[in-house]
Amino acid sequence: MSTAADDVDLFVSYASPDRAWATWVDHTLREAGYTTRCEPGDVDGGTSLASLIGAGRPRFGRVVLLWSPHARRRLLLDGARWNDARSIGLVTPVVVGACPLPDALAGSDTIDLTDHHDGDGAAQALIEALTATVPPTTPADRAAGAAAANQATAARYPARDDLVLSPLVPARDASFVGREGELGRLAAGLDGDAGDAVLIRGLAGSGMTALAVEHVHRSLADADIIWWIRADLTETALGDLGELGHQLGWHVEGRSAGDAAELVRLRLASLDRRWLLVIDGVDDPELLARLRPASGNGQVVVTSHGLPEDLADVATVALGRLSDEHATALVHERLPGADPDAVDRLVGRVGGHALALDRSRRGRPATGRG
Repeated sequence: MSTAADDVDLFVSYASPDRAWATWVDHTLREAGYTTRCEPGDVDGGTSLASLIGAGRPRFGRVVLLWSPHARRRLLLDGARWNDARSIGLVTPVVVGACPLPDALAGSDTIDLTDHHDGDGAAQALIEALTATVPPTTPADRAAGAAAANQATAARYPARDDLVLSPLVPARDASFVGREGELGRLAAGLDGDAGDAVLIRGLAGSGMTALAVEHVHRSLADADIIWWIRADLTETALGDLGELGHQLGWHVEGRSAGDAAELVRLRLASLDRRWLLVIDGVDDPELLARLRPASGNGQVVVTSHGLPEDLADVATVALGRLSDEHATALVHERLPGADPDAVDRLVGRVGGHALALDRSRRGRPATGRG
């Protein structure tokens, strides 16, 4: 992947919650021979969409804009900027989540991947549409050879049918804001050494579970198995882990909850497929030991406010309060049209305490009466 925005064929722009899609799209484009740069447009250190669509045509061929409800909220541009983008033929929207396009882009050469449930079909649709307007720099035969040599690093298709996903994974919070540094550390752990474990620590209401949920949804292209365990009660936790054995056909029928969980824990340690295990709300070190594989091709994410900080072979992500900027953004997401002065007073009163801000939807800021 190129490091300079002005000497690549395609610039992939996306909202940070769509990282899994961006990873797959970028990998697919490079396999086809394109030189690319791929950055979120809504976080510090990324390149904003507005700066990409400035006056005149930049030297890269086109912006591939991943479009979704997240992009619509986070990559905001006014109508004039959208019209500028269309008039110079700069943007190709790639729809990865059902969401109306801005009027200025509605007639553009949109690529819709929402109906594709296999990676091969989606890749073919993406490349065929793009090569009609922006030919890749690298010849196809050379790109194919490089792809074959790097098959071990192939990105997984986020909407594929073969993902084993726990039905207990909570719904994604569409108004999740901030925590990009913490999410980066979690993502690095999933991409790192086998058997990594990360403990998310914080006070009650600091957003530990919400962070784990966002990490899961951003990791759909990075794992083959994603499983959620409710660890507030021992029997519930053991049962949730044992259910994974049922899903994978590991013959746990007739076993006690403890025996089934132990079988799954041991099998995960030797499984070739990449997995992500979330153990939510565990405060007992002995229960954690009964749930956590000792090694394996995956990552264990633990949320807790009661586990000791010196657990062996566990990295810690400590959650503090949200910054004032992100706290303000969260309230505005919860209460669209809220009076700005009332929101500032609320943030000043409760600080960046995530739970208190989340409950603000039942308060008064939208009225402006504080």
